[in-house]
Amino acid sequence: METIIQRLGEEALCKMDIAHLVAFLMPLKLRQMEKLGGYTQWEQLSDTEKTVADTAIIRDVGQHVFDALSEKEHNQLTQFIRTGCCMHKDLNTVKGGNRALRDTWAAEDKTEPMLLANKDNAAVLEMCTDPLNPTPAERRAAETSKRGGSHITTLGGMICCNKDKKKGQQNTCNWYMHHHVGHSVPYPDVSNTQYGSHGEAAGVLVVHRDRFLRFMEHIRDVKEKPGFMNIEKNFYLGLQDTPTLTELCTLAAYNVCISRAFMKYVQQHENILDLRDFFTKKINLLDAVMANPKVWTGNNVKHEMAVLGRGEWDKWECRVMKTIQDYATTLPDLDRAIAVFVRGCKLTFTERSSNEFAGDIDCLTDIEWKDHFFASTNDRNEGGLGTWCSAQRLRPAETIHKFNLSFTASQNNTEEFMQCKLNTDEDDQYLRKTAQYLDKSGLQKKAKEDQIKADTEKAAANRQKETQQQQHRENQGAVIAETANHLVLSDDGIDKLTVMDLNKQLDFHREEERKYVKTGGELTKQVPLKTHMGKKLERVAALKKAVSQYLSRGGTTLTNVSPISNQHATEMMAGPGDEFYISDHEDNLT
Repeated sequence: METIIQRLGEEALCKMDIAHLVAFLMPLKLRQMEKLGGYTQWEQLSDTEKTVADTAIIRDVGQHVFDALSEKEHNQLTQFIRTGCCMHKDLNTVKGGNRALRDTWAAEDKTEPMLLANKDNAAVLEMCTDPLNPTPAERRAAETSKRGGSHITTLGGMICCNKDKKKGQQNTCNWYMHHHVGHSVPYPDVSNTQYGSHGEAAGVLVVHRDRFLRFMEHIRDVKEKPGFMNIEKNFYLGLQDTPTLTELCTLAAYNVCISRAFMKYVQQHENILDLRDFFTKKINLLDAVMANPKVWTGNNVKHEMAVLGRGEWDKWECRVMKTIQDYATTLPDLDRAIAVFVRGCKLTFTERSSNEFAGDIDCLTDIEWKDHFFASTNDRNEGGLGTWCSAQRLRPAETIHKFNLSFTASQNNTEEFMQCKLNTDEDDQYLRKTAQYLDKSGLQKKAKEDQIKADTEKAAANRQKETQQQQHRENQGAVIAETANHLVLSDDGIDKLTVMDLNKQLDFHREEERKYVKTGGELTKQVPLKTHMGKKLERVAALKKAVSQYLSRGGTTLTNVSPISNQHATEMMAGPGDEFYISDHEDNLT
């Protein structure tokens, strides 16, 4: 709102002629100086403080302008409408489908895709002697390891789309495919944020699966000491795993029939307000595929029924769909996987991605609907960021301020303007003087200092917060230890407890269950969080269930409970974990 007020004030002042502007601002400025203590006090202010004072005058003018506007004009200025980038909508939709598919394998007691453990986790899992009773380290290794079609596409990118010979086989793969296929088969760049790259990679792997298997055997045998690296072994075995291949076919089919058509259409329609009907068509097609996955896997698949927008397939898309249809006879769970994947996509799209039209957009009048423009993609911002990254590779020493000035000048045709309007010696002298002032201003140095200052303040605040949390954990541990000496295990006793005592008893059982699960135990239901329980009756019922499970595990009133351990405290206050340092472009589908 402050920005709107300031903009109105600036526009109002710019419309005045010089004489009117001076006559209008002079009394305001004199009144402001009097409040500050006079002209002498004004001169003692810093440039920043003077700027703040001048901005206050501009906002006062803007407030008067705003107050004079009609209610309709108020609504137009203050209305905030949020829309999202359609490319991100498709990305998040595919992620939602992938999550739904991943959860369904275990929920329906079907064979999951094979585990694709990294080198460290694989070493731990290979030492496992009792899979039914794994150690905490073995359980963690299994839980943190990934699986499925989306991870196979990632591994393929690490191997087949990496120019570093020590890390990948990009050139070797290109030469091998060109020799055996007759043309190059470029692997999609899944290692960077490229929309649809995992779906494209799934299509490449589905169509050329046999060639990639032979290629992996080739690089295995061509080494001085023949054998697979762990990542190569995972990729090779994953391509032969039936559930993993099922997920690859599902990803490839969705990419060909939905993602490609969706991204192509939104690129051709820059205003997201024009996409309401198109979004509805997408939802209707997802419903149709959920009801009958044979729309994509049947023998007589027609693009009029299978493709979003009913567009015809190109030669590559036809080849992908034909290969998926051939695999359908050997993949018993393919139709079910497609139905589940599409259902997850629809839920994500309707609940998170296409809800703009259910809000302020529906309140727009027909005239406002035609006048408003909301970009359907975030291409300008993404492109600007990409330009900055490219410029840094070419000119590493260039500051962000220098880049912004150069980029703005090129976008605004500043060079042409200077040749036409600023072609005198006085203009040239003024420009040089201004440039020298900017060079001496130390903007980049100030930006670095501001960043260090902000980081230092944030670190201090986090340390203080961590200290408070540690103190809270110690206090909570002491309360739990005290509660252990006064356990209430009878229904009559539980009914007599106050809400405060109920919470203490629940905290004790929640901590006991955490320890039990950590040592390898399994629970059908755990004590819910206090924020997930409402009135006293819910807490009483939850405590009775917790006591019942506690007694069934052999619990007694004589329980030795120590305050929360330092190890547990460390786990509770842990941040995002080591994954933060592994990759800063974790935009894959897992």
